Amino acid sequence: MVIVKCKICGKEYELSTKDNPNDFQCECGGNLEDKPEQRKPMKSVSTFKDKTNKSKSKSKDKKSGKRYHKDIKNLKSFIKHINKSINPLALIVGLAVSVIVLIIVSFISGALLVITGIDSIIFYGIITLVAMTFIGGLITSFLGSQHIDEGAINGTILSTLLLIGMGLIVGFILFVVVGYISSLLASFSSIGPSTALNVTSGATTQTSSSNPITSWLNIIYGIVGIILTIIAGAGGGALGVIVKKKFNIPL
Repeated sequence: MVIVKCKICGKEYELSTKDNPNDFQCECGGNLEDKPEQRKPMKSVSTFKDKTNKSKSKSKDKKSGKRYHKDIKNLKSFIKHINKSINPLALIVGLAVSVIVLIIVSFISGALLVITGIDSIIFYGIITLVAMTFIGGLITSFLGSQHIDEGAINGTILSTLLLIGMGLIVGFILFVVVGYISSLLASFSSIGPSTALNVTSGATTQTSSSNPITSWLNIIYGIVGIILTIIAGAGGGALGVIVKKKFNIPL
């Protein structure tokens, strides 16, 4: 089949492939323009479905690939944003202020421990960490951040550095204490086998009865302390920018 079209009025006609368009004329008297259109045979339903499913799977693969590259691009931009937001000088000042706060709060906590007892030492330790990271994050963002998200980033980094530093200090102290206790046990064992056995068995009995509860409580206190410290650092960092914008301080 051939589709022909009038050059003047645009009316279309259907002719056989054997017919010559030049032998025919439109009703308006215009010549016909040859526009062949070949009709393709209809494909089976199964072939159509297979091709459709294949194209869908290809489009899904392309979409997932684009999403993967988009996620990588967003991650890179996020890392670049963090790098641009960090102010090393402000972080150093914030760490120095945090150390000063640590000393002051430690003296206050030591005085309160005399009243409340040694059992409250973990509570005061968490309060000390939260106070030093909050004030340090506030000073850091106040000096070196212009936006709230930048302040929160600097505060979080400061709290992370403080946690790492405090963890190293505590680990070193525990290492020294364990070594000291080991030397004491060795000196007790030199006194006599019966005494050493009594001391060791008594210590083992007391430890076995209190160790499970104490260990779980220490783990819970540690997790709560880490979470509160990070939140305090980020919150202090955000608050530092808010205070600076509130009072229009040009820093």
